[in-house]
Amino acid sequence: MIEIEAMWDFGDPEVSEMRFRSALVECADPLDCAELHTQIARTFSLRRQFKECEAELDLAVALVQNKVCRASVRICLERGRCLSSSGKPIDALPWFQRARAEAEDTGEAGLEIDAIHMLAIGDSDNALEWNLLAVQRAEWSADVRARKWLTSLYNNVGWTYFETGDPDTALGYFERAVSLRESMGNPANLKAARWSIAGCMRELGRIDEALAIVSDLLRDQPDDALNNQEMALCLAAQGLESQSRPFAEKAWVALKDDLWMQENRAEVLSQLQDLVLD
Repeated sequence: MIEIEAMWDFGDPEVSEMRFRSALVECADPLDCAELHTQIARTFSLRRQFKECEAELDLAVALVQNKVCRASVRICLERGRCLSSSGKPIDALPWFQRARAEAEDTGEAGLEIDAIHMLAIGDSDNALEWNLLAVQRAEWSADVRARKWLTSLYNNVGWTYFETGDPDTALGYFERAVSLRESMGNPANLKAARWSIAGCMRELGRIDEALAIVSDLLRDQPDDALNNQEMALCLAAQGLESQSRPFAEKAWVALKDDLWMQENRAEVLSQLQDLVLD
């Protein structure tokens, strides 16, 4: 089996493409080659080069020749991701459904969870149900690749509960994520999980506990926009608007032009702006 994950650097799709192409030169098995083409396709999708993405997937389809296998599952996943990223999320859903079915048929538990995770993103009205199904699959699985999804899934479920006004339930999932991340030895991911816990605690009125976490995070990352955002909101929740202003300013400057924040956290941006201008 090709170690696809080891070749990925999601922060640098171009470097990842070069790694996959190098592996392709030495690849003899058609199905392994098809998998590599799907990952090259994904690097193009991440760079919003959708025609090039589709061309790589067509090469993979030709190699698979209608077989249902790990490579065919990846073809479905990347067809769906390409459509979703190009602004056609509804068209992507049947591909994710097909990926899920083929992954289940071939025993590819990790890819099945990937497909369910993508369904949760594309079918936002049913995101919680999809994410909970993915959590169930991962928790019950003995497959290492499937269980690796748990930290991300706990985070996704936590944020879904948080955004629907249930920070108490969200906190439980974030705490599960922290527990797993502590055992995985990834400091950056652990800090992100602790930041999520701080936000829940603030929403639950546990401001002192939230401040203790954020203060610790800021000692390591004093310029991090999200840490400054959370510190500003915690201090404001205690009525300490003047003390919150320097943190709000740092966060506001860094986040005000962020499209994701504008689309998904407009209320937070508004709070930061109010604190800056107060």
